[in-house]
Amino acid sequence: MSKLIVGLLLLSGACFKTETIQICDANCTDLASFDLPAMDLTPMCVDSTTCSADAPVCVSGICAGCTAGVDGGSASECATYHVATPLCGPSGACVECLTKDDCASAHQTCDVSAHSCAPCKMHSDCSSGACDPSGACVDAAMIAYVDQNRCAGQIPDGSLARPLCQVTDGVSAGKGYVVIAGSATRYSPVVINAVSQELFLIGPGKSASPTARIYDMNTCFTVNVVSASADVKVHLFGLDFGGQGTSKSTHGINCTNTSTANVALSVSNCLIHDSTMTGVGSNGCAFALDQSFVSANTGTGVNVSGGSLNIDACTIDHNGGGVSLTSTQYTITNSFITNSDSGTAGVSINDAASTGIFAFNTVAGNGGSLANVGGVICPSSGAHKLLENSIVALNSEDPASTGTQFAGVCDLQNVVTGTDSIASAGAIKMTPTFDSAFRISATDTCCVDKISDVTGIPNTNHDGFGNPRPVNGLWDIGADEVQ
Repeated sequence: MSKLIVGLLLLSGACFKTETIQICDANCTDLASFDLPAMDLTPMCVDSTTCSADAPVCVSGICAGCTAGVDGGSASECATYHVATPLCGPSGACVECLTKDDCASAHQTCDVSAHSCAPCKMHSDCSSGACDPSGACVDAAMIAYVDQNRCAGQIPDGSLARPLCQVTDGVSAGKGYVVIAGSATRYSPVVINAVSQELFLIGPGKSASPTARIYDMNTCFTVNVVSASADVKVHLFGLDFGGQGTSKSTHGINCTNTSTANVALSVSNCLIHDSTMTGVGSNGCAFALDQSFVSANTGTGVNVSGGSLNIDACTIDHNGGGVSLTSTQYTITNSFITNSDSGTAGVSINDAASTGIFAFNTVAGNGGSLANVGGVICPSSGAHKLLENSIVALNSEDPASTGTQFAGVCDLQNVVTGTDSIASAGAIKMTPTFDSAFRISATDTCCVDKISDVTGIPNTNHDGFGNPRPVNGLWDIGADEVQ
């Protein structure tokens, strides 16, 4: 309205003063006055040196955004005037990174949501293909690369440009990290008797196509330590161990320690399958298995004697037996132990010396067609073995024991058992509704939102598929958390 009045007065020959805007008649006698907002007519910028990283380019006196997606994200204004954020981001602001390669020199990865360099969490986060336990990307010079698809026709030296042909060559390089490419052709078996440093063998993952498959008619991967002057630590990630079709190995992975040293073998995101005997065998080692799939082994899926066993978020399916423990300290969580056949149980705790935690697991469909205990076998005497917050249902039952999936001195706490005859106050005698992957239904009143106290139980922030738990403030029973 004030602009309209001023315009009309100007047309009528009125004059005005520009301090506090006074409106006058033709003789400049004051008629009215009012204040207008201050107007800064100074240009926002003369050149890009004065523009911020949020709007780094000076255009016609105004700071504006850079153009994203040009020249791989490079922007001369960002690189020149905002050195810490040299690239042009999707919103037109200067950012530190667009891809993980932009952070390689800092041994980090790119957080693509914030477009800033950050510690790595997975090996695939890093341009080098290896993330160390501290969250730093390993320098490529510290890695032996193996790729039998690219090693032929050159002199392999273990670099990314000239990779080695076999995993054993990578182990012999003595660099601590071996990154193995997927291949349609199998890699030869690996035997480790001792290592001078902690060793990481890293493949493309269990779901890759192709995987990095290590196969032999005997044992695919062996750690056998008879004598050692120092502890041995070996980590396997994203590899495939086992036969194919009618070609089967004897064992998938085997770890034996008869020395006085500590021997630790961890297996993560791996496939262990199609062996004529055990999928995983461990004697005297500290063995850890997580996010892995153990399947189609004629013998027991996981067979451990002595040492320790930590299983988390694994699927152990369609083996000659599920998990067998003798004189073992165990922690088994968030895992599916299913479809064991040949009249064998899903879980066998063979002696009183085996002690540990068994929680948030699903043991189902085990035992095959033979009438036998298909759920969990505990020792016949001694300290009772606690099974908690788990599903043990739809396994074969022993008619000689009045129809139960359990044997020995098992104690149950919040365990869904179906119609099992076991006499235990901790048994929830309801039958869950499973899908083909043994996930529970969102309407399963037996299992959903049942557990409020997880004191003393590890790995309670995720389920067997890696999904977060709890969802509604209460944990679901079994390995699956309804999302």
